Amino acid sequence: MLKLRVLCQGLGTKLCPISATAVQSQQRNLHDIPEKLKDIPTAENPKFFDMVEFFFHRACQIAEDKLVEDIKGRMTIEDKKKKVRGILLGMQPCDHIIEISFPVRRDSGDYEIITGYRAQHSTHRTPCKGGIRFSDDVSRDEVKALSALMTFKCACVDVPFGGAKAGIKINPKNYSENELEKITRRFTLELAKKGFIGPGVDVPAPDMGTGEREMSWIADTYAKTIGKLTVMLAQALEEYKLDNGTIVGFPGAVPYEGENLMYEPCDIFVPAAVEKVITKNNAHKIQAKIIAEAANGPTTPAARNIPTKFHYAHQSNNSYQPIEEDFFVLIFFYYLTFSYLRVSESVQESLERRFGNVGGRIPVTPSESFQKRISGASEKDIVHSGLDYTMERSARAIMKTAMKYNLGLDLRTAAYVNSIEKIFTTYSLAGLAF
Repeated sequence: MLKLRVLCQGLGTKLCPISATAVQSQQRNLHDIPEKLKDIPTAENPKFFDMVEFFFHRACQIAEDKLVEDIKGRMTIEDKKKKVRGILLGMQPCDHIIEISFPVRRDSGDYEIITGYRAQHSTHRTPCKGGIRFSDDVSRDEVKALSALMTFKCACVDVPFGGAKAGIKINPKNYSENELEKITRRFTLELAKKGFIGPGVDVPAPDMGTGEREMSWIADTYAKTIGKLTVMLAQALEEYKLDNGTIVGFPGAVPYEGENLMYEPCDIFVPAAVEKVITKNNAHKIQAKIIAEAANGPTTPAARNIPTKFHYAHQSNNSYQPIEEDFFVLIFFYYLTFSYLRVSESVQESLERRFGNVGGRIPVTPSESFQKRISGASEKDIVHSGLDYTMERSARAIMKTAMKYNLGLDLRTAAYVNSIEKIFTTYSLAGLAF
């Protein structure tokens, strides 16, 4: 809260209230707000998704001219306008929404039909990200609106995810823990069957009425649903190998007819038998992202020096980046800690030189709060520090946009404008398929 006040003080003289009429007067391109949304500003109880759409279109009115100006290439002004309006039109609707109904046997023995929804508003970035809520008020319209807000919120703070949301129409207070677990696991199973959950695809999170417990049930159900067949198959294959001395003839398996299995594209190649399997003559043929050497000396020294061998490894290297960043933060934090201690010693020595050693040394003792500050950064400290930085950076960007477009204190519209500009850039660079 303190940081927000400081930011406002720094920009307060440039941010002032502005009327809706003033906002409309500066719109040159006059992006059209759909007819069905014209009454939203005065509606007493508008639909949730209509509200979000109205805010989106109002921000489009502000941003459209700038988006047209920023398009590069040899295009006429009219063609640029058509492209911008086409992309904005594609950003508005909810890409996918699924409604799921299933029976659940309650503790009393009675059966009840449970209804849930999952909406993926935008897949311009993947995975989609959004919470799962349990509430009597859950509806198709609400889930669509919340997923749209997730799209804009992620873009606003530079989180590279699309927006999604899910809800199950129940009051969790009216169900036992056993019943809630049944409902959560069944809902997860149905989402998995339809491809609406999974890493790189759609990632759930806690929301109203859900928390760590429900996320644990979801993760466990997904892991068992997706991984169970593989585990059982691996176990059966191992038993067949032990009984027959070979995997040739394993029921349901199709004989390999390629040139050499070790040259096939794969995620992980595990040479686990004899030595010198990978040589300078065949290293360039291996198409694995990771080579996990389980045998003794499977790779010759000459093969290790061939860069082509690691041509596909860059994809897996990306997964190490967050770990490396955290490690760098920790090392840098320790460096600062020792620097602070050296500063304290320097202050102490300066005082002693100035006043002498009469009465003994003049210790400079760090206060309790300072001592806590330099005691070391925990993972929680790093996360909170990164969150503070992200929120402050985003707040400054929103305020600058408000000043840029003369929006006064209409920071909501400024936030929408920021999000729309970022999402537009993603769509523009990716191109429209048809």
